[in-house]
Amino acid sequence: MIQAVSMGSKDVRVRHAEKLGVEPERVELVRLQLAKLAEDGTLVDIDAIGLSRFTRRLSWEDLGVKPPAGKAIKFTPGQNGLIPNRYLAPMESAAHAARQALEDLSFDITGFQPYRWVPFLAWKEWRRRFTAADAELQKAKDAILADYDAIRDEMAQAFERMARDAALRYRAVGQEVPDEWIESVVKRYLGAMPSREDVEAVRLIWRPGMLVRDSQIQEEMLEVSRIEAKREAIQARKRLELEEIDSRQRQLTLAEEMVRRNASEELEAKRRMRDEAMRRYREQLKEMAFPFQEAWDQLRARVYEDAIAIAESIKKNGYLRGKTAQRAVRVARTFRLLDSQDDAELAGLLGQLEKMATAPIPKRSRKRELAPINSILDEISRLTHASALEMRRRLEPSRFKALEL
Repeated sequence: MIQAVSMGSKDVRVRHAEKLGVEPERVELVRLQLAKLAEDGTLVDIDAIGLSRFTRRLSWEDLGVKPPAGKAIKFTPGQNGLIPNRYLAPMESAAHAARQALEDLSFDITGFQPYRWVPFLAWKEWRRRFTAADAELQKAKDAILADYDAIRDEMAQAFERMARDAALRYRAVGQEVPDEWIESVVKRYLGAMPSREDVEAVRLIWRPGMLVRDSQIQEEMLEVSRIEAKREAIQARKRLELEEIDSRQRQLTLAEEMVRRNASEELEAKRRMRDEAMRRYREQLKEMAFPFQEAWDQLRARVYEDAIAIAESIKKNGYLRGKTAQRAVRVARTFRLLDSQDDAELAGLLGQLEKMATAPIPKRSRKRELAPINSILDEISRLTHASALEMRRRLEPSRFKALEL
C-alpha cells in the first residue's frame, strides 16, 4: 500500500526538490505498507512453454512472390501453422484460458511485472481454473500424439500444395522453377514440424512469488550474518591453532601475531562487505512499491464500469436483457472473490443486484421492474465513482480509456 504522509521536518523534501529542480511543495512524501498485501495475497506469473514451435514465419520465396522493392518494407508475409489448426487451436485456447483466469482473479500492480497479485480469497478459484486449462492442454496434446503420423502426412500434402502454388506464380512471371525446388520446400517445412518430444514438452507453468516485509528480510539477513560471523570465527580459531603448531618450529610469537592480524583484517573486510550488502538492500527496499490501495481502486473501478454499462443497456433497450443480467451476476460474484477489504456496503448492493437479475420474470408483464434495479445501480456508481476517478488519474489513458466517467 502507498499512502501520502506529512513530515514535520522538510529536509528530505527540500533535498529531493533540489535534485529535481522543482519547488519543495510539489514533492509528495510517500510511505509503503506491504504488510496487508503479504497477509492477504501472493504474486503469481504463468507461461506457456513450447507453443512457439508450432508456427513458422513464411518467406517470400515460399509464397512465390518477389519481395517489395526498397529497404523500408512495411509488412511481412506472415506465419504458417506447422500442424492443422484443429489440433493447434485447442492448445492455444488452453493457454489463453490460463492467462485469462489469472487476469480475471488478480491485479496488475505497478512495479511487480510480470507477476500479478492474487488475493487469497480468489486462490482456490484461480487454481481450479488453471488446473482445468492445464487438463485441456493435456487433452489437446494427447490428440496430437494419437494422430501424429496422420498429421505429418496431411501437412506434407499441404506444404506440397503451397510449394506448387508458389512455383505457378514464379512460372507466371517467366521464372524457371526446377522440380526439386518443390521437394526442398516440403522437406524444409516437414523438418520444422514439432516432434513427438516437442509436443510432450508443451506445458503450462505458474510461478508463485512470496511477498515479504522489509523487517523480515532484515531479521533474516542479520541472523545469517550472525551465523556466518560465528562460523568464520570458528574457522579463524582453527587456522590459528594450525599456524601455532606449525610455527613452534620457527618463530612462535611472530607467527601468532601475523595470523591474528590476518584473521582480524579478513573479518573486518567481510563485516564491511555485509554492511555494504545491507545498505544496498535497504536502498532497493526503499524503491519497491506495491500499492494495495491501487489494487482496491482497480476492483471498485471494474464494478463502476460494469454498473454504468448495465445501466446504459437498460436505458437503451427498456428492459434487463439476458446477457446484461448475466453480467450483473458475474460482477457480483467476481467482487465476492476479490473483496479482500470486506466492503460490506458495496457487497450488499451487489448482492441485491444479483438477486434482482436472477429473480423470475413476472408472467403478466414479462419484464422485470426496472426502478429498483436502476436505484441499486445508482448507489453502486456513487460508491465506486471516486475509485474510478482515482484510477483514471493514476493510469495511462490507453489502459483505462474504456471507462466513461
